[in-house]
Amino acid sequence: AFDLCEETCGKCSDNCEDTDSKYLIDGLIRDCTWLSLRLEDQETQCVSGKDAYELCGETCDVCDGATTSPTPPPTPSPNQYPTTPSPTPVPAPARTHPPGICDDDKSATFFVEESSKLEPCVWLEARTDAQLIYCQVGHPSGAFNLCAESCGKCSDNCADSDSGKFQIDNETRNCLWLRLRPEMQQTQCVAGTDAYLLC
Repeated sequence: AFDLCEETCGKCSDNCEDTDSKYLIDGLIRDCTWLSLRLEDQETQCVSGKDAYELCGETCDVCDGATTSPTPPPTPSPNQYPTTPSPTPVPAPARTHPPGICDDDKSATFFVEESSKLEPCVWLEARTDAQLIYCQVGHPSGAFNLCAESCGKCSDNCADSDSGKFQIDNETRNCLWLRLRPEMQQTQCVAGTDAYLLC
């Protein structure tokens, strides 16, 4: 991986990055994230004169030639690496769970083509029609690995209460409301609160 994924592993670096700017393709608003997920569109959009070429330098490989000096690989200390051949490594799953626990990655988002937006797993959990598309193994959004529980990749016996309600600042709330607000989870998902028992 150190030799194959040079930029990701820090072997080299550059000042090349995609912008957050939007542009039009066939009358539809797009951005660099949308383009980075579509190799076939990169062939037509990553050409001089197109907006994507100017705005999405990293995706279009416009400036990958201007790298800084490569960082040499770390020098192994004696006995740091085994001297006998090791078996071919097996790729690790995108996200692992402790035995018996299955959860969506609460901090992750994936690209939704219809809206051209990044959405969290809780968005997918509430849309069974979208699950048929985005929960396919190998879908370019990566939702199958990020949203393991919503996509049925794994299961456990732990579930939020569908009917339970609790009060926060004199307002009635439920677990779905709390799942959509990670900042509130930090204060509400602690022992002694109703949310902790219900969600």
